[in-house]
Amino acid sequence: MGRVKLKLVQGSKDAARKLGGHDPRRLLEATAFGAVAGLRSMTAPAQVARRLSAINGNKDRGNVVSRALANPTIARGLGLGALLELAADKMPFMPARVSALPLGGRALMGAVAAVAWSRARRPAEIATVAILGGAAAVGASYLAYQLRMRSSAQRGRLGKTLVGLAEDALTLGLAQLCGGARRR
Repeated sequence: MGRVKLKLVQGSKDAARKLGGHDPRRLLEATAFGAVAGLRSMTAPAQVARRLSAINGNKDRGNVVSRALANPTIARGLGLGALLELAADKMPFMPARVSALPLGGRALMGAVAAVAWSRARRPAEIATVAILGGAAAVGASYLAYQLRMRSSAQRGRLGKTLVGLAEDALTLGLAQLCGGARRR
């Protein structure tokens, strides 16, 4: 059994070496949190903040972003923002998520969540996870937008609202799965 574990650890190190020293699990988690931000911009940083503050408050030795989000007050504020966003998203006056300002905000929130969760310290690693998180947010935004527009074209306002509620459920479920059990 010890050999199997050793081989898995060695395999992980080999994969990291091929990715320029980046841990593949961190890159995948960064991408997943970015996708969550693309669906609901505040949910990803709120989930990261909730988990980091539950782990060890702001005593985390990661980067400045992870230390800031680990602050319990910031975590509560982001959680409230995420709840408000869930409600506001269904309002007819909300701009399309793929217009410049909302899309930029989603990319930024995806990058922030990815960097905070990764606890990266080296500038190259911070840049990599930020780009992955932001790009995943943009991709998920366009995908969700297309789904909602097709649904509303077929079923009207009710279809758009139902897809929005389904998207909320998907977002919350994905946010729960992101990062798995965080190492302490």
